[in-house]
Formats: sequence, C-alpha cells, structure tokens
Amino acid sequence: LAALLGDHGESTADPVESTAPRLHAPSADEHGQDLHLSSEGSPSTDLMLLAVDEIQDNPFQPRREFGEAELASLAESLKEHDMLQPILVRRVDERWQLISGERRLRAAVRAGWSQVPARVREADDRLVAELAIVENLQRKDLNPIEKALSFQRYIEQHGCTQEELGQRLKINRSTIANLVRLLELPDSVQEALRRGSITAGHARALLPLGEDRAQIEFCDRIRGEGINVRETERLVQQQIAQEDGEPL
Repeated sequence: LAALLGDHGESTADPVESTAPRLHAPSADEHGQDLHLSSEGSPSTDLMLLAVDEIQDNPFQPRREFGEAELASLAESLKEHDMLQPILVRRVDERWQLISGERRLRAAVRAGWSQVPARVREADDRLVAELAIVENLQRKDLNPIEKALSFQRYIEQHGCTQEELGQRLKINRSTIANLVRLLELPDSVQEALRRGSITAGHARALLPLGEDRAQIEFCDRIRGEGINVRETERLVQQQIAQEDGEPL
C-alpha cells in the first residue's frame, strides 16, 4: 500500500481533457540540490497544478483535528520552500478528490495559494480508505481514537474481519483489536484520550471495569491525581476484586 502512494506508472489524467495546467517539476533546486518530491514516490515530470477550491476532502480521512500551530508552521515553510511533496488525488464525478496530503493542502490554503501541485491516481473507495489509514498511521500525532475509528469504519464499510484488515495493512491483528476496544469506553473517556489527558495505557486499564460510571470516575481520578498506568492497573484490579468479594 505504501508503494501505491508513489508515482509509479502513468497518470490517469488525460492531458488534453484536463482543465488543470501541467507543471514540470525540476530535478534540482536553485542551489543545485536534488529535490525529493515525496515519500509517496519518485520525482515526476508529469505533475498537474490544481485549483484548491476544486479539490474535495478525502471522505476516509482518519484525522479529525489539525493543530493550528502545525498548519501555520507548514504554511510558512511552503512560502519559503514551495511544496516539495505534491498531493495525491483521484477523479470522482468530474471533481478532484484528495487521496493523501490534507495537511499540505490546508497549509497551502492558509498560505494564500490558489493552486497546488498534484499527482493523479486511479483508486476505488476501498483502496483510498486503506491509503488514508496507512498514511496517517505513519504520523505519531494521530491519536488512538482516530486510529480506532478509522479501523472500525473500514471494517463496517467493507465487511471484513480484523484479521483480514491486518493482512491488507500489514498490521498485527492484536494492534487493531486493542485500538478498536477503546471505542467501548464512554464518550468522555474517549475525549480525554483524544485530548491527551490520559494515555492509551490508562484507557486500556479502564476497560475491565465494564461500567461507564466506574470508568468515568477512574478517568477523573487519573487526571486529578496524576496516577500512572501501572498504578491505574493495580487500582482497577483492586476494585474488581472488592466487587467480586475476593480477598485483597
């Protein structure tokens, strides 16, 4: 899948029918240094310039939050260095739809750009969903709930098992299962995890409690008292033992 994010093969865009002008990417910058256009593939001499207002969002994008400081920094970088990594798009119902590169696109809009360099790929919904997951799993700042939702959404939309999804994405099934289980937690606990108030380790430790009220109360204790993951696990097991009438 990572290779499919690259620029191997011919573009699916028709150079005659396309309304976007061609962009010939240089092989080196003004100082003679090689340009590496993208981790999505090798440099291309067959790029396109697309109007930013003609590009639809990727409906399968796992990320729901984009940090303002991060986008502002990237926008400044674009102004200074241009966009060295073209976005990836596909054609859907006479419109361009984003496959990967939403941060770059948002930053370009913030920088005041009216057009961005792009490469075109032919891809169905299933492949686009897989590529979106792969791209975002490589980012450390994608929170566990966003990852879990992307897995769960894919499984529901395509009727596959966690095992099958793991095989397609080259991810251990246990990794998928552990993340998806976090969606069993109450909304307020999920939000605390999303915001970074608790860690994924804390969240997993709360799962055995089973009841929403107990999980919410423990989550509040973790945030209020600064309890670490190991201590949370001990306290949760202690409470479960008390409820079951077992000796401590």
